[in-house]
Amino acid sequence: MLDLKAQLLQAGLVSEKQVERASKKRPENKLKGLSKAEQYGIIRRWVDKNRLDREFAEEKFFFEKPDKSVSWLRVSSETLKKIQAGDAGLTAYMSNSGLAHTTLPRDIVEDIIDIFPDWLRVLK
Repeated sequence: MLDLKAQLLQAGLVSEKQVERASKKRPENKLKGLSKAEQYGIIRRWVDKNRLDREFAEEKFFFEKPDKSVSWLRVSSETLKKIQAGDAGLTAYMSNSGLAHTTLPRDIVEDIIDIFPDWLRVLK
């Protein structure tokens, strides 16, 4: 008997990459057990080092915010492909001047939304 992942793959509902990603064991989230100020500080440092929307880019990527309003970020076509493939995501974070949005690699987005699930904007 095939497991659910194999059945979904066989039916063409998921890709090999998605099955591989779902099978990976994630390390413990370093943000757990810290104060909000410490969490915000670590997330800001992650964003500073890893954001994918750093430079001016040609594509506008539209997304829905929790209040059902629509906002957008400029992203490169390469970053857009990563978002569409599920290798990157869009999340909110607490910048020094309030809630802001950025695109980050998938593993970082998963760590952030593990602590702040309402910050997730896009992750396939």
